[in-house]
Amino acid sequence: MIEFWRRGRNERGSALLGALLIAILYFLLMGLALAESSSVERDIHRQRARIAAEILADNGAELAAAGMIERSGHSAEIETTAGKAEGTYTRLPGDRFVIEASGQSAGVAIVRARVILRGRFRGQAVEILESETW
Repeated sequence: MIEFWRRGRNERGSALLGALLIAILYFLLMGLALAESSSVERDIHRQRARIAAEILADNGAELAAAGMIERSGHSAEIETTAGKAEGTYTRLPGDRFVIEASGQSAGVAIVRARVILRGRFRGQAVEILESETW
């Protein structure tokens, strides 16, 4: 009869130990999933900010180009909830011009983008010869 009680206690202890190990593994797995989702969220914020900055830089170039025909130089700036866009149009000697624009996203991740367009006039048409983005 003593052997029966001893065997029961050992089995109960191993079941408790097994349940604790499963609980620890479960919490470790949950912690890993939480850390991974936080990393993915940061990456998504950076990607969104990068795209917003590129769009804002393009908007800055469009704002600067708004008065190309009438003016020898023009600057424009706008700030929205998405961020800030700036652009400068400069007429060069001859039929050439340069448009420099930048965009800065707003929010959790702040990213800057820049666009430079170099081109020339062909009568009433505009020809872009070179563009840089970074």
